[in-house]
Amino acid sequence: MPSLLSIVVILVISMYTAVMGYSFGVETETDASLSTSFMRQIIHRPGDTSSYASRGWKLWNDGSFDKSGKAYEGFTVKYPRDFDEHHGTDVGGNFIGKPSVRLAFPQDSYMTPKTNFGEAYMTVSVDDGKDAVKTCYANPDMSAADRTLPTVVTVGGIDFRRGDVAEAAAGNRYDSRVYRALRGSRCYEVVLTVHTGAIGNYDPGTVAEFDKENAFSVLQKMLNTFQFTDKSPTS
Repeated sequence: MPSLLSIVVILVISMYTAVMGYSFGVETETDASLSTSFMRQIIHRPGDTSSYASRGWKLWNDGSFDKSGKAYEGFTVKYPRDFDEHHGTDVGGNFIGKPSVRLAFPQDSYMTPKTNFGEAYMTVSVDDGKDAVKTCYANPDMSAADRTLPTVVTVGGIDFRRGDVAEAAAGNRYDSRVYRALRGSRCYEVVLTVHTGAIGNYDPGTVAEFDKENAFSVLQKMLNTFQFTDKSPTS
């Protein structure tokens, strides 16, 4: 016959198993609410692609009226709740126009295992200058044989011109995927950028080469949510 101590131990183990089972259930849920999204970010490493199910993402809503003051021209894009938002004077990463927003992985992303990862972000910019229509599809890669962005892709029903730009400076590398679309007299640009350090600058064996697709896969999901929110002129 089991002793009283044995019975107590069995009950404690049973209760622990039940609680852990519930915790793992929360971990694998989609982001149906802020609470499950918050729990997911605690359980997973920041930047872990598996923690970025697109349900429950935040919405960035941006735009302005045209020069007539009647028609509103804008866009929306969704992004993970733990991403950092940059706008105003601290926005960079664009090749044309005025940067509207940069949505970036949190600074503690991809901390383990140690790699040469620096940062990754999406930058959305708008060019409404007088030459915006003429120059919208100009290739930002000045070394490329194609003077215009070479590829047409459709994302979320929007036709973009697509090109890649790789920049290196002072032991840093910036790999960018550039998407541009004309909308009326405005050129919209979405740039997905992954910044890494030159692997040769680290002591051998101290860091691993970062798999850039880990970050690009999340940025591409964000691009898939991009939509225009134009409103017709009012009478």
